[in-house]
Amino acid sequence: MEFAESDAFRNGEWLPMSRLSWSVTDIGTTHGAILVERLRTLGGRVFALEEHLQRLYEGAQKLGIAWNPDNSRAKQVCEELLERNRELINACGDVGIVIVVSPGDPGIDRRPIVAPTVMVHLSPISFDVFRQWYRFGAKLFSSPVRNVPPECWSPSIKTRSRLQYYLADQSSHGRVAVLLNTRGMITETSISNLLVFGKDEILRSPPLEDILHGVSLKTVIELAELISIPIQFGDIEPVDLQNAAEVLMTGTTGCVWSAVEIDGQLIGNGKPGVVCRRLQDAWEERVGYRFTQI
Repeated sequence: MEFAESDAFRNGEWLPMSRLSWSVTDIGTTHGAILVERLRTLGGRVFALEEHLQRLYEGAQKLGIAWNPDNSRAKQVCEELLERNRELINACGDVGIVIVVSPGDPGIDRRPIVAPTVMVHLSPISFDVFRQWYRFGAKLFSSPVRNVPPECWSPSIKTRSRLQYYLADQSSHGRVAVLLNTRGMITETSISNLLVFGKDEILRSPPLEDILHGVSLKTVIELAELISIPIQFGDIEPVDLQNAAEVLMTGTTGCVWSAVEIDGQLIGNGKPGVVCRRLQDAWEERVGYRFTQI
């Protein structure tokens, strides 16, 4: 079975993923108002499902979308999605899960919206890419594109409106783009949250009000506390990446991994560091699965 023919969910109906589509009159199409959650399985089990659904629910509240994960049976839909596609998942090892929600479709006559548009489907994981990043680390690129300021919309809303990430990646030449805010401070990359481990042995994150409230970032914070790595929140300047002992990237698909270069300059010794390995070990112990051994 191919991903295109895997079972997917759209507004109460199960159909092949290749038949998923947005109406041209849906608010998601006309205004780009689409919430998204990306999850993944670890050893065949969905990681942090309730945390992802809670963030999606909070985003829906901020956008005024009448969507509730309990009333919509979201958890059951995700579980059924896995069961319906068990053969494909067994063949792949692990997969991503994508949930998208828009305010709904008023139609060409702009009738009152009665329900949001909700779609849930599988997505492949780029194991080859993460295999390289786990072993050798990722390379970063300082993009001139600025992140969306909180005065436009809250960075805590995980939205499909990702134009700033798309533009930042256009000139990255295979590296991962790092975006600054309008004050010139580090926010996140186009695919992950960022943390800096300094020579003072403190792990630092940009302020939460400036970044996406990553579920994986929350996990790293919990694990850092568990293994006695102090963590602080505050402004991070671009030079702090260059001077760091380690730079960590954290996101749903890869969990946590190292960045070893920024704009051609090595970070630390240019190899994945001890702190990253400790956090990976703690994560793997928590879930009972060696995600780095792919």
